[in-house]
Amino acid sequence: MRPLIAAFAVLLLLPKSSAQQKILSVCDLIIHREDYNGQIVSVRGEVGSGDGIFLDAGRGCAYKLITNGVVWPNAIWLTFPNNKSKNPLDHADFGIDWKAEKEEAGAVKLIVEREGFDANKDHIEHTFVGLFRTYLDLDKRVSPSLQIGGRAGFGDQNLFPAELIIKTRGKPIVAHGAANKKQE
Repeated sequence: MRPLIAAFAVLLLLPKSSAQQKILSVCDLIIHREDYNGQIVSVRGEVGSGDGIFLDAGRGCAYKLITNGVVWPNAIWLTFPNNKSKNPLDHADFGIDWKAEKEEAGAVKLIVEREGFDANKDHIEHTFVGLFRTYLDLDKRVSPSLQIGGRAGFGDQNLFPAELIIKTRGKPIVAHGAANKKQE
């Protein structure tokens, strides 16, 4: 009986796998960005794009991250690990889960067809698991002399306060009429 109890105690002390992690909203992750810096997290939000992709908190996030008068977007830059980069911040100890990438693309098409998706009211939320990074000195990474937006953050034009190096993806969901819900 004692070996069984000891084995159970060891299991309780092991770290949670990505599948068991709490899925955070983009808004919560931005609010608590310093607490999650350098950790593997699961995060869900709306995908946006420009010269790359990002995960957006959506209109429902009332939080504003402001440093030295500059408002940062409630969004996280998404990138894949690049262990060949000269920048160590691009490195991760995992590769890209191409199977999950392919499955997620097919899942979006299916849920739009099957779940009564209304582009005027609904949106698709995507779940990513990856290494979360932010700069702890964001207040020092803003200046009117910097090009485009006065920020030196992550991603496209350095506009984002954080990035997620993608490890894998979860299944997308349709958020029916969720565009008007407020988050803190």
